[in-house]
Parts: sequence; structure tokens; C-alpha cells
Amino acid sequence: MCIRDRSDSIFSQKLRGLTAKESCFIKGPLGNCVFKDDYKKVGFIIGGIGITPVISMFEYIVKRKLNTDVILFYSNRREEDIAFKDKLDEFQKFYPNKKLSILLLMSNPQGRSVYLDA
Repeated sequence: MCIRDRSDSIFSQKLRGLTAKESCFIKGPLGNCVFKDDYKKVGFIIGGIGITPVISMFEYIVKRKLNTDVILFYSNRREEDIAFKDKLDEFQKFYPNKKLSILLLMSNPQGRSVYLDA
């Protein structure tokens, strides 16, 4: 399980408040987030820890050496908030045919606000 302890959300506060002997019920995963081999072009717009299911899809694409164009827009507050940064760097380095584009967007780098307007 991947839990990042950087959010001040109510959910994160409750999670941090659990003690070692307490338990909680977690439901999921929910939705239909399955990569199909015949996809030729795929785009993702992801924020924060929402990258987790995309990492497994990237692993699948690389392992199977699929001929898929992939673009990822991945937003975080700061560079140090990027989950799986090493994996993303590795995917870009070894992706077959160099068909993977990863664009990292920071909403608050070094305390400044930056906006993407497209």
C-alpha cells in the first residue's frame, strides 16, 4: 500500500490518527482502469498519488514492449512531492521507441504559484 503523509485532508488526518492496534476498512479499488494491448495512443492527466495505477500500466507497457504512444501530465505541488519519481525516470530511459512523454507540472515550486493555461 502506498500512503503519502503530506496532505492536510480530513482523510489524511484520520489516517495519521490511527494507532498500531487500530484497524480500518478500506474499500476498493473502484472503477475500470485497465490498459488494453491494442491502444495506440494514451494520455493521462494525473495529480499527486493518483499516479499509482498509471505506474502499473507503464510497467505493463514496457514489459510487453507495446507500440503505444503515451503522454503523461503529472501535477504536484513541488518536485519533492513527486511519487515514484525514480520509476518515471526509468520508464523514460528504457521505453521502447522513445514513445513516452512525461510532463511534470508543479503548482507551488519554491513557494511560487504557477498556472498552466492551454
